[in-house]
Amino acid sequence: MITTFTTEVSGEPGPRHGLPARVSLRARPGGAHLSSRPYTPRGRNETVIHSFRLALTDFEALLRAREYLSSVGVETHEREFKLPAGNYRTMRSLATGAGAAVRRIQELVAWPIGDPNKQWRKGFLAGIFDAEGSCGGAEAMRIVNKDSFIIHWTRTCLEHFASTRWSKAPTPTAVAPSASAAG
Repeated sequence: MITTFTTEVSGEPGPRHGLPARVSLRARPGGAHLSSRPYTPRGRNETVIHSFRLALTDFEALLRAREYLSSVGVETHEREFKLPAGNYRTMRSLATGAGAAVRRIQELVAWPIGDPNKQWRKGFLAGIFDAEGSCGGAEAMRIVNKDSFIIHWTRTCLEHFASTRWSKAPTPTAVAPSASAAG
């Protein structure tokens, strides 16, 4: 199962990053959902529904996400999202529907304008590795993704930290550096 992570910025490209109003990233099973959308109940005024959910089987990654969000003032609720069945593991989720919290998360995950700082690059690489990465030994790391924008940022961030030799030229489906990026 592949879910979609969607962030609605506005009807125009976002003011901070120049991306289209809707940015979708593919995630592993469970994945994430982030949105703010208008809703008009029958016979009532329009309101905005805010929603954030991050569901993972990796409980350490979920704990890191919860601690980070808490450190930047975003409180979430944790719950069991999916019970184990067959070959599937237990999945837990973080969630909030508070407008201020969802807007803060949207700010945090927005693509940077121009040249991102070292902290942003490290965070991006940690996140993309958690979501899409694997290691094949001491000198190999593999990150597989079909989104050319994500591939671009992955390669740009890796090259920022190390003189990376590519064992295979990046394609629309893979980025495969031959050396790890430390920094």
